[in-house]
Order: sequence, then structure tokens, then C-alpha cells
Amino acid sequence: MKRVISSLVVITGMSVFALHLTNERAAGQSGRTSQAASQIGDSTAMSRGLILAAGEGERLIRRQYGFPLIIKVDPANGGSRHMVVGTEEIPAGKSIPVHKHSHADEFIVLQEGMASVTLGARRQTVNAGAMIFIPENEWVGLDNVGPGTMKILFVFSAVGFEEYLRATSVPEGTDVKPFSAHELRDIRQKYQAHIAFKDQ
Repeated sequence: MKRVISSLVVITGMSVFALHLTNERAAGQSGRTSQAASQIGDSTAMSRGLILAAGEGERLIRRQYGFPLIIKVDPANGGSRHMVVGTEEIPAGKSIPVHKHSHADEFIVLQEGMASVTLGARRQTVNAGAMIFIPENEWVGLDNVGPGTMKILFVFSAVGFEEYLRATSVPEGTDVKPFSAHELRDIRQKYQAHIAFKDQ
């Protein structure tokens, strides 16, 4: 009988110890989980990059054409050292004249509308969803041939063109004063490393 009682005491003691050990481990894991969650929260607060809604970004109006433009990503917006991303709206009947960029490749997504695209010696009409890849030094132009506004997303593989965009635009809400022929010639000459027009 004494042996049975002694065995029960030992088993009970071991069970209590095991339960205590389990609780300690659970508390430790809970602490680590809380610590990990805290670290995740901290890393999220310190994370880089941008999450932008459709209308968010640096909103500008092109002086020469009067088109709305948003610079989404560049050295000043998001701190990119390698790319420039933006959107532009071209009214019906208007166009982006034939031009080329010698400093970077360009990628365009036609988000809305219909465009007649000039790419080198080719000319093709495309609809919303079309994608256009323009290697550096290739001529490109877009004519809005649809009934409504044509909206594009553009991406450059190197920075630099954003300087021309700012130099030829004003912040949204500012009076838009078109360039004189002399001003336009001077500004195109200043930024010729980033853009050249076929008609100049």
C-alpha cells in the first residue's frame, strides 16, 4: 500500500512538473510571438516604397499640351534611383508627338481609350489593355483616335525624364501658360539628353 501511495506521489509530482514546464514554454512562445508581432509592426512602420491610389502622386499639368500628368515614382517620389513611373491623360483628338528617349527604355500601358501608335516604321491601332515597349533611341508617338480620353501608364528604366516633365509642367491648380516657340526650343535643347522630337 505504501508503495502504491509513493508511486502516486511520484506520478503526481511529475505531472505537476510537466504542467509547469508546458506553461513556461507556452509563456515563452507567447512572448516570442508578441515580440515577433512587435518586430513586424516596427518593420512595417519603417518599410520603404509607396502604396498609391489611382489619383495619388505628384499631380501636374503639361504646359505645352494641357494634359493632366501624375508622377508616381521617381527620385523625389518614393526615392527610386532606377525608374520613373507616371500616368497621363490625353483628350480625344490630341496626341503625344513622335519622339525618342536616348537614356532609357520605356514601357507604356494603354489603360483607357484607343490609340494609333507609331513605333519606328510601324503604325498600329490598339485598345485599352495594350502594352507598348519602346527600346531606347526608338521613335514613338500616340494619337488618341477614340471618342473619349486616352489614359496611359508609362515606365522608364532609368531616371532623368522626370526633370523634363517638371520643367514643362505646372502643379495642378496653377494657371497654365503655354510656351512660346522660343521657350519650347530652348527647353527641348536643354533636355535633349532625355527626349528628342522628330519634328524639331
